[in-house]
Amino acid sequence: MAKAARNLTGERFGKLVGIKDVGSEYGRGRLWRFRCDCGKEVTLPAFMVSGSRGHRSCGCGKRTGDLKRSPPYRHWKAMRQRCTSHRHYAGRGIQVCAEWADPLAFIEWALANGFEVGLSLDRIDNDGDYTPDNCRWATAKQQSVNKRVTVMVEWRGRPLALIEACAEAGVNYWTVRSRLKAGKSLEQALGTDGAAISKGPVLRGK
Repeated sequence: MAKAARNLTGERFGKLVGIKDVGSEYGRGRLWRFRCDCGKEVTLPAFMVSGSRGHRSCGCGKRTGDLKRSPPYRHWKAMRQRCTSHRHYAGRGIQVCAEWADPLAFIEWALANGFEVGLSLDRIDNDGDYTPDNCRWATAKQQSVNKRVTVMVEWRGRPLALIEACAEAGVNYWTVRSRLKAGKSLEQALGTDGAAISKGPVLRGK
């Protein structure tokens, strides 16, 4: 009498859970449909998931390894860590959007929106969440201008971050900060006779 095929419905093998028997195939035995924890469904012979060395996922484990070698991945990981443990982010309620819970979605966005090694992930609205519409890839200088506390001045008729005014005047930022702290006017600190009126420190954000 032939031995009854094992019913794998509902059984878990690593990340795989049996859904249904889909018949048999010569040389491969009984085939089963499995659903992986990542959401993907695969069909595998029953013998390939049983035992200590059997399949334990649809292959997403390998894909995760590939993702981790992708340069934008470390930015995704750092972004998630900031929003769960850093008081300046988690404490202010800043979150990562649901779409970017998947690292692949973030990496695809990064590569399609100007990612280059050496750039940093910057939120346009410093009090907003990490979302595709509120993020960009920025240089260290651009990101420093967008910090929550930035010294703003009125320079040549327009508001600028002090670091930007220093760049235009060709003067070291910390030299200018030291001169201002010593009581010099903005034009004296910048070493120019251009019409510039210091408005004093202006705080961005909360």
